[in-house]
Amino acid sequence: MVIEYGALEKVQNRLTRHFDNFYVDEVQDFAANDFNLLLELSRADVAALYAGDYYQHTYDTRRDGNTRSTLYAKGAAAYTGEFKKAGFDVDTMSLARSRRCSPAVCAYITDTLGINIGSLREDDTKIIFVSNPDEISKIYQNPNVVKLFYQNQAKYDCYSNNWGNSKGLDNYQDVCIVLNKTTYELLKADRGRELKPATKNKLYVACSRTRGKLYFVEEKLLKSVI
Repeated sequence: MVIEYGALEKVQNRLTRHFDNFYVDEVQDFAANDFNLLLELSRADVAALYAGDYYQHTYDTRRDGNTRSTLYAKGAAAYTGEFKKAGFDVDTMSLARSRRCSPAVCAYITDTLGINIGSLREDDTKIIFVSNPDEISKIYQNPNVVKLFYQNQAKYDCYSNNWGNSKGLDNYQDVCIVLNKTTYELLKADRGRELKPATKNKLYVACSRTRGKLYFVEEKLLKSVI
């Protein structure tokens, strides 16, 4: 409505009048006309800083037919190119290293999923594929280990969340990621780069929640012990 009814200039002037800085976080999820509006707002006479991670794009704020329908389909370079065309200086280095995740977890994400991420930490943590039923049962019952499911976490009577919903959360220590058979086998075979982009992005979000250990469990095995 702001764009179609010609109110952009009024909104831009209001931003300029009342604010020195305009910040937008999680910018990678703004889609369609929401994305267009963000670019237009950045033209106001106010310092604008947009922060986001292309590979953490897990949903669209809106969908408007064919408007920006290929925004994410052409890859990270094309996506950041849209900001460059709008006059932004694109910085892919200042936030390239995580304060949350250990070097081991960051290396695993980079090597297995093909998503480059570094660590500012120097300590090490473990990445463990768990197949022993007793160990799986202990992890499931441990209230200090969050279990992250692709979907339907409410069906499980444990400390849990869904992959995509965990984005932005920073209060997990050890994380157990529950995988379907196909995803589990791809990761075991170091073929995580073959995952569909939507699945890979959500898995990246889930993996990068941990400050400590990162467990992987096949959902079929988990169901057999609970």
